[in-house]
Amino acid sequence: MSHVYEDAAIRIMDWFHHAERDLVGKVVATFGGETGTVLALKLDDHHALCFTLDVGGPETPRRWFPVSTIKQVALLRTEII
Repeated sequence: MSHVYEDAAIRIMDWFHHAERDLVGKVVATFGGETGTVLALKLDDHHALCFTLDVGGPETPRRWFPVSTIKQVALLRTEII
């Protein structure tokens, strides 16, 4: 028999991996006007689920955004207006 916290942790990780499958590699636009391809997701203590965008190449420092700032998700960059 598993502990209630163990079940909660398993559900959280399951949803995290579900979000990875849905968002990594997709082009998103945020409410702040940033657009780019989602590179990675992470869980943090402040915003919970966050993502980073590929916006300028390897020299551009990574900035993490809460997923609550996503305004639109597109399969192709031309779908974001």
